[in-house]
Amino acid sequence: MRRAAGYGAIALSALGIALIAAALMLAHSRRLVGLIIAFLITASVTTFDKRVTQAKMRGESFPKVGPFPEIGPDTLSPPRWVALLYWPEIGLKVALIVLNWKCGLLVYVAGFVLATTGLLETVGRIFTAPFKPRGGRARGDG
Repeated sequence: MRRAAGYGAIALSALGIALIAAALMLAHSRRLVGLIIAFLITASVTTFDKRVTQAKMRGESFPKVGPFPEIGPDTLSPPRWVALLYWPEIGLKVALIVLNWKCGLLVYVAGFVLATTGLLETVGRIFTAPFKPRGGRARGDG
């Protein structure tokens, strides 16, 4: 799993956060701010699910991040309902672009930058941590 490293990752994360801040300044309604926050939550959870699924398909372990343990290829994945968040994420992207195209594009680019640096998947790991089942083997074909 390749990620940006060192000062480059910090600079890209700062850029992503600055883009989100600029988008929030462009948002002139509570509805738009709510859509931006909903997009960031769904994007973080789906990015984490994508990364875990990619690591398991390659037979690799998902690395330890902060206080969260390593996720091996034979351990449990995020809950299955996480896959249902892919469609609302796409809908939120479209809604943001339709309501305010400048704000929508800023959020879209910021989401890409934050996903590249690994910040979104770390936040997604935090959001899905309470739903982690205890013990057992990986879901799927088993």
